Amino acid sequence: MKSPIKTILVLENHPLMCEAFCAVIASEPNLVVIGQVTFGTEALRMVARFLPDAVLFVVDPSLPENLLSLLSLRKSFPRTLILTLANDEAPDQEEAIVHLLSDAVISRNASPSDILQVLRKLQLLSNEKE
Repeated sequence: MKSPIKTILVLENHPLMCEAFCAVIASEPNLVVIGQVTFGTEALRMVARFLPDAVLFVVDPSLPENLLSLLSLRKSFPRTLILTLANDEAPDQEEAIVHLLSDAVISRNASPSDILQVLRKLQLLSNEKE
């Protein structure tokens, strides 16, 4: 049985937003941010290197390669939990793909408490995925 989430990798291409997400996660005593990266091959290398329990993946709708990165992440690391923060204005097809590839999806505009609530729910899910 897998232990509850302890390590999280944050994938966000805006440094200020990345720091904000890391601060939110750090406020939860049993969660540790093990890295911060932008999208693309760097993200896949970091997941391979650190094998986080979960990835906080922030999808930028202006970057089409985000969906390819999400697909690569899911295919390469099927046991890694993925929480995707998505734009509320994403086209229906993009939204459907994001939901299919993620363990949970929440709005990019979600409050810090909403993000933590979903991460807590994923901790329960992590025990079921084994």
